[in-house]
Amino acid sequence: NEDVLKVFNAPEFYWRGPDGAYALSSIFESTPDAFNPLNEIGIGLTKLVQQARFKDWLFIFGTVIAIHELDETESNQTQFEYLNFAPIYKGFDPDETNPRGMRFLAPKRYVSGIDFLIPAERVGSGAVDDP
Repeated sequence: NEDVLKVFNAPEFYWRGPDGAYALSSIFESTPDAFNPLNEIGIGLTKLVQQARFKDWLFIFGTVIAIHELDETESNQTQFEYLNFAPIYKGFDPDETNPRGMRFLAPKRYVSGIDFLIPAERVGSGAVDDP
């Protein structure tokens, strides 16, 4: 039924790099012809949803875990920022619809105690204790 929105939801942490997280720097430091896992995920998901049969579907493709190296702090120790975000896509027929506004990233706002981070790497007051 075209009047009913169908929703597909993959599990959290579905997209994890070989070391647990994808390097966010790979987006900015790669050449156009180089393999970049984060871009490849986005390209692949776009190809999947741009089919007429999915125009009444909303896809929440789990979450992607990424890591970003921060500038050195006063202690000269390298620190990292961990990102956990959900790629959300609205299916569409490419012959009828422009893909603009059909792709979104929703960041996870609060890191919980059962997430992938160890306590020393928690993000401070934004962390939620284990249940």
